[in-house]
Amino acid sequence: MLRFHVDSINDAGLVLGRNDDLAIPLGSVFTSVSRTRYHRAAGSFSSEPPETVARVRLAVREVHWYQRLIDAIPPGHTAGLALEGYGLDQLASLLGERASGEVLSLVGPASADA
Repeated sequence: MLRFHVDSINDAGLVLGRNDDLAIPLGSVFTSVSRTRYHRAAGSFSSEPPETVARVRLAVREVHWYQRLIDAIPPGHTAGLALEGYGLDQLASLLGERASGEVLSLVGPASADA
């Protein structure tokens, strides 16, 4: 499963965030937005299981990485994504409503999962 943790959307429309464990190549399609809630108690953190909060269909058109374009986001790296499809407005709205301790992620099948 592909998972891109979203921080923000910049003025140019790039979705900024950090990749999870699998490389995300150009053409990958995100099909949902998930929300994970984190809690801090007694010096440790815990999290609730991710929940799907929106259905989208956003394809990766460009990967902006350290001021250049690349073909895939390496695992664990930050990047800016130019996406096409539907659901970007919905993602922006969810980002605006996000509470402290919440992380929104774009989720989609890895090519082997498709």
